[in-house]
Amino acid sequence: MFIDKETSEIANGCEIEAGTNLYIEVEGLDDMVSGSFVGIMENGDFVITPPLRFDKIRENLVQSEKIIVKYPYQGSILEVETKYIGFVTEPAELVLFEKPVKINRREQRSEKRFICFISVNAELFGKKKNGIIRDISRNGCRCNFVFKEDEEIPVKRIDRIILRCKFPGISEEKEITGEVKNYLIHGTIVTFGILFIDTADDIQKIIDNYILSIEDFS
Repeated sequence: MFIDKETSEIANGCEIEAGTNLYIEVEGLDDMVSGSFVGIMENGDFVITPPLRFDKIRENLVQSEKIIVKYPYQGSILEVETKYIGFVTEPAELVLFEKPVKINRREQRSEKRFICFISVNAELFGKKKNGIIRDISRNGCRCNFVFKEDEEIPVKRIDRIILRCKFPGISEEKEITGEVKNYLIHGTIVTFGILFIDTADDIQKIIDNYILSIEDFS
C-alpha cells in the first residue's frame, strides 16, 4: 500500500517528489535508464514508472545483484543502492524496487562543465540570434552564436543575456538569465562564457537532471 504523499523520504532526511526523474545503473547495461518516481510503500519499498525499453532490460534488472538509482538532491547527487522486486500492471504499469540498503551522497561539482549540444536563442543587439550551448555546468554555460560577415559585433555592450532553450525531455521552452563573464571572437563566431543568475528552483532542477543524464558520457 502506498504512503499517499506528494513528497516522500526515500531515506532518512532525503526527500523526493512524485514525478522526479530517477537515473538507474544496472549491471550488464552500458547506458543508464530512467523512470519517474511514483511513491513509497509502507514497508519502504519504492515504485517508479517503467523505463524505456523495459521489456529489453527486464532480464538485466532481474539478474543484477546491485542496482544504483540516482537523482539530484540539494546540489548533490543521491545514489541509492537497491534491488529489483518486480513489475505490476494494476492499477498501472509500475516497477518495484526494494527499500534502499545503502545511500551515498555525492557532491555535484558546480565548476565542472559537461560537453553538450543544446539549441538556444537569445536577443543580441536588438536581433534574435540562434546558437548552441556547447558545454554546461550547474552554474553556467558556454554558448556559440554565429554572425554575418558584415555584422558589427559590439560584445562589450553585453552584460546580461536571456537564453531560451528546450532541454531534452522537456516540452516547453525555458528561459535562463545569465551574466556574460567573458567572450571570444573567432571569425564570425562569438563564444560567450555565461554565469547563471537568479535561477528559479524549477529551472535549476531541470539543469541538474540534464547534467546527471549526461555526466557519465562527458
